[in-house]
Amino acid sequence: MGFSCKQKYEWKKERIRLALTPVLRFDRAVLSHARQRRFEQQWSPGAHLFLAFGEKGRVYLKGKINRGFRMPTFADLFYQDFRVQGKPDLAPEKSLNSEFGFGARFSFRLRFALDASFYHNKIDDMIVWRIGSFEFFRPYNTDAELSGQEYSLHMETPHSHASLELFYTRIKALNKNGNVTLYDKRLPYRPENSFKANLNINGGHWHSSLGWRVVGRRYVTEANTKEMPPYAVLDASLKWSMTVNKMELECHIIVLNLLDEEYQIIRNMPLPGREWRAGLSIGY
Repeated sequence: MGFSCKQKYEWKKERIRLALTPVLRFDRAVLSHARQRRFEQQWSPGAHLFLAFGEKGRVYLKGKINRGFRMPTFADLFYQDFRVQGKPDLAPEKSLNSEFGFGARFSFRLRFALDASFYHNKIDDMIVWRIGSFEFFRPYNTDAELSGQEYSLHMETPHSHASLELFYTRIKALNKNGNVTLYDKRLPYRPENSFKANLNINGGHWHSSLGWRVVGRRYVTEANTKEMPPYAVLDASLKWSMTVNKMELECHIIVLNLLDEEYQIIRNMPLPGREWRAGLSIGY
């Protein structure tokens, strides 16, 4: 059960706009497993600030601070599969989150949108999955501190015939477990650097896209003694539509991992190589 309330206050003067949004959220949950039954609840206040300059907010500043509450998912609690096992007694995550950012919108032959965010999250009982004894993948709770930056750039032609999106994320995810061998170590399976690019081209009745993902090294042990190498994956898709005797036809072809990259997200669990998908839909 949960509910939230918020109120937006806005001031405008000429080409300046200021908005303040206080938020209050309440969460309550009941967890039952076997003979165990427990209640979890939290009040989560917060505030969002937005300051824009120029017509249609060409340049803006943004900031927010809030408490967070996240219950374990069904998979975290009960999922069972080969070498994967949930944990029914996981505690919910409770956090204090802060973020500051800025952005701009402008046109110079192309339309541009730039955004940058800097954040710091302190989390109690963060749910972390790790490989333990007998190579089983299990979750557990630990205190953690996450800080980093996110950058994005969107470029688009005047008539939206083509667009390019670039995303870069840098994160420092530290384990704040009281165990001296784990304290301030990097959390496993969280890459420090990641990059993504999407190229979209529209040609009237057809649409094509290329998606490029680059993920940096990730530690696989809590003591940061072993790591997995970086990988890069290219996906491509083509979709076209037409009308025949009042029937709307849409065909699509998707190629995942176009370059047939060998990579793993979880150690010793390799992902498929090049994969082809095709589909056809008919509508009236």
